Parts: sequence; C-alpha cells; structure tokens
Amino acid sequence: MNNKSFFERFYKLTDMEINTPKVQTGWFAVLIKYKMEKQMDFEFTKEQRMLKDSIREFVDKEIKGEYARDLDEDPSKMFIDDKMWQKIINLGIFEAAVPPEYGGIGGSIIEDVIITEEFARGSCAVAMSFGATTGFGARAILFSGSEEQKRFYLPKIAEGSIKFAMAVTEPGGGTDILNALQSKGIYNQCAYGRLPVDPCSHG
Repeated sequence: MNNKSFFERFYKLTDMEINTPKVQTGWFAVLIKYKMEKQMDFEFTKEQRMLKDSIREFVDKEIKGEYARDLDEDPSKMFIDDKMWQKIINLGIFEAAVPPEYGGIGGSIIEDVIITEEFARGSCAVAMSFGATTGFGARAILFSGSEEQKRFYLPKIAEGSIKFAMAVTEPGGGTDILNALQSKGIYNQCAYGRLPVDPCSHG
C-alpha cells in the first residue's frame, strides 16, 4: 500500500470503523490522534475573550506597583487581604466555578484558567487566592464531594463568603515534604462529612 492510498483510506474511515480494535493499533492510532487534535478548536469564545479583557482591565487598575510587589515578596501575605478579596467578589467571578443549581453560573475550568492567568499577571498571591478557592474548593467538591457537601459549600464559594486552601507542607519543611514531616493526620468525621480539604481541623 503506497502512502497516498494509505492516507486516503484513513480519511475515509467512519466513526464505527475507527472504534474497532484493528484500527486502534499501529499507524492508524497515531493518525486518529492527529486528526482529532487538528479538529479541536482552541480559540476562546466571544464570552471568554470578554472575560479575559475585563479581568485584565481589573488587574491593570487594582493589582500593580508596590501593592503587587508587597504581596508577592512577603510570605505572610500569600493570601490576599479582605479588601482585595471583596473587590474580587464584586467581579462576580467565583460564580463561574459553581453550577447554577448551587448558586453559580456554571462556567468551565477554562474560565477558571483564564481568570487565574490574568490575575497572575499582576500578582501570584491574588491568582493563588482565587485558584485555591475555585480549584481546591469548588472543583474538588464537585468531583469528589457528597450532595450534602455540595449544597453546603458551593453556594458559599459562589458568593465568596468562604475561602479554601490546601495543606501541602510544614513551616520548616519547604519542598522536602517526606523528610521534614512531623505532623500526623487524624481522621475527623465532622458535621459535614469527609471533605477533600478538611475544614474541621483548620479554623
């Protein structure tokens, strides 16, 4: 089979033929992946471009100069102050990570990434503060939480009245998590059940 007839045969494959074991092996498998990737559209939608522009405008106005530098250089300020948190709440963007049935607007993780990336242009601390609550909070609970947990936490995330974080290491450990570990985990079945991030142990 020459190359021309090989490629002609490939591009004439039906969806049913593509799903057969014979086609899923060898060069056909490589070409299927290539064809699927070429068909994917990575362009932002009109709404996503508007979101990106609005967050960029906010960052250029509110997160700059000494304020942004102070946030990123002082470890004690890694989670932003209440004043900046309220400004972000006023943007209404926490709702994007929460489905409508829990008080949000049902945005995808792409919107989360757009927002976080634009915040990071101004300050890593601002980006992490938003990303921790939407990623470790909203998305984690959506993927792994019980219905009771979703109904309790997600509306609070949508309105910005609750903050989430993730315990990764200890003050003296840095990135040497295993060798510096001194704390121990204790299972805590609190009133809201077991969560991906346990709020019962940390105020």
